[in-house]
Amino acid sequence: MLTEWRDLQARCGQAVAGASAIDLSGLEERAPTLTYNRRLTDGTRRYIGQGVARVGTTAPRGVWGRPGGSLELRVIEMKTRPGTRTICEIIPRRGGPGLTAAQMELLRDAYGDMRDRAVATGAWTAVTLRSDDRTRRMGMELHQPNARECSVIASLTVEPATGYFRSAVSEKADVPTCGGPSLLTAQNRQGSATRDPRTQGATAG
Repeated sequence: MLTEWRDLQARCGQAVAGASAIDLSGLEERAPTLTYNRRLTDGTRRYIGQGVARVGTTAPRGVWGRPGGSLELRVIEMKTRPGTRTICEIIPRRGGPGLTAAQMELLRDAYGDMRDRAVATGAWTAVTLRSDDRTRRMGMELHQPNARECSVIASLTVEPATGYFRSAVSEKADVPTCGGPSLLTAQNRQGSATRDPRTQGATAG
């Protein structure tokens, strides 16, 4: 579980913070769901449907996971003036058994260790996110915007009582110049079935 999460977290961090194509090698593609997303990083509540995103709306671009894995990597793109901004998140596999409170605690501890290491590099700053007895959150923000002129925030949200878990790295909608071409490319998607998975550390940058 921890190895799987670290791998997916690294893929999200390297792509969003590094403004580079998302590495999907070794992952299997799964169909996105149609849902009313109440958990977008920027606090908005918009319907997520299939198709091309329009300005001010979101659309799922895909869901991937390790074969037989218990987590999924989900990519959501928000249309912006320069193109799109990206939300890359790790969630429990749909249709799976979900995560236990003990598993979420292990993931929360692993996230805290990853955040401390990232902050120690000087590239990230720890941020305080609203938490309460039910919802526990932590996060960090990249010191400088990425190459797409987007501020980048990495966050973790767990709700042990409900089984909710979400780890994400996101481009924030704080300036109109944020965004660019999709971080999902045709070449990258084609290669997802042929290249070995990258299993580097959990650093989100």
